[in-house]
Amino acid sequence: MKPFDGLRVIDLSQVWAGPVAARVLADLGADVIKVERPTVPDRIRTAYIAQNDTTGNYWERAPYYTVRNVSKRGLALDLGSDEGIAILRGLLEDADVLIESYTPRVLENFGLSWNDLKEQYPRLIMMSLCGYGQTGPRRNSPAFGMGMEPASGISSVSGYEGEPPLKSGNTWVDPFAGIHGLGGLLTALYHRERSGRGQQVDVSMQEGLLQLLGPQFHDYWMNGRLHPGTGNRRQGLVRGVYPTAGEDAWIAISVRDEAEWAALARATGNDAWLDDDRLATMAGRHEQHDEMDAAIGEWTASRDKFAAMEELQAAGVPAGAVLNARELMQNEHLLDRGLWDAQPVRGFATVPVQRYFPAHVDGEGYGARGPAPHIGEHTDEVLRDLLGYDDAKIAELREAGVIDGEPIMLTPPESRAALIQPIDVFLESGSILEVDEQHLERMAAVVARIEAGAG
Repeated sequence: MKPFDGLRVIDLSQVWAGPVAARVLADLGADVIKVERPTVPDRIRTAYIAQNDTTGNYWERAPYYTVRNVSKRGLALDLGSDEGIAILRGLLEDADVLIESYTPRVLENFGLSWNDLKEQYPRLIMMSLCGYGQTGPRRNSPAFGMGMEPASGISSVSGYEGEPPLKSGNTWVDPFAGIHGLGGLLTALYHRERSGRGQQVDVSMQEGLLQLLGPQFHDYWMNGRLHPGTGNRRQGLVRGVYPTAGEDAWIAISVRDEAEWAALARATGNDAWLDDDRLATMAGRHEQHDEMDAAIGEWTASRDKFAAMEELQAAGVPAGAVLNARELMQNEHLLDRGLWDAQPVRGFATVPVQRYFPAHVDGEGYGARGPAPHIGEHTDEVLRDLLGYDDAKIAELREAGVIDGEPIMLTPPESRAALIQPIDVFLESGSILEVDEQHLERMAAVVARIEAGAG
């Protein structure tokens, strides 16, 4: 038995934030029904194209879509039609949760806002995730991960001092919002257990990242100062990312207190630092950071990153090798803990899918319970089993285009061609530094180990 067995979730969300929340619920046992418009499905289906192949139903092989939507059932439904709205409302009769990621005006226009639903479905919990929340003057402003990171202040402290703000390597705002939404959902479920009534969970993507700027807010509040980007450095700490032996190999080191400072000096053969008056305080070390970086970098460059990590950790210095995707997918520790599941995808035998709920509860982990659905894969099943529709009614809806239609991808063919350049083009441009000839064999070994239930 899984924690959310018996919970039914209708998932109208797209891309990342909402699907993260819905996928965790599905992995934990909930019956999650992903609703997509048959002609304009989840736009994440065209973000990346598997194997550079746009033939056939390539949108069913999209890696981003796959990892975020495993464990769910798929329902194709045109909410732009009266019949589509009626079907959705019928599903809400027995649903526990509705997840959506539109700006408020969208569902208001469909007559599906919280105010439209809460009296008819008193036990329903509605999780609404959008850029700026359900209230306030920016409530209907469009938002996407790339723009929300700057709007949350993160970009203002990224990058290097004296240089323009930088976006980080991924859109952290989306999974943050999804996990925050899950926290709100658990609160609403507990409230329903006590009161019998559902609630709306209102999640602002912008607000979710503000917790990462605690020191910056306090410094401005107390001192009127604004923090610039400082790269890998931070006032009062000795930290950085240093080169190690090998191509594009690095180690991160962060010293937080006097004991770790002394351990770093001794471990890297710089005992003289401990008697240097210039380095007696954290402020002094910050001023001499360039000199120390050079010495630390010389020490790390002579060692393999894993060997350097082990040596520093043994000395009591917080240090970690910088791992890339290949090293993470082949990581013995993660394989042993069962982080990856093997799931079938159209066009492949199986692919590794990381778990979105990495916690182990009383020793048990929770991963994907099934593959990501094709567009409308379970439409007939859902309409028959949950709404009692017969074959004739389903055929009528399909003929009318309510539950069927040829997908019109939001990314046009000419743009797709730019997204899926062959590997040799990337090699020539330097975007790919190496193509490992043993890659497929290694990945096959990883999948075999996952399927064997390692961990």
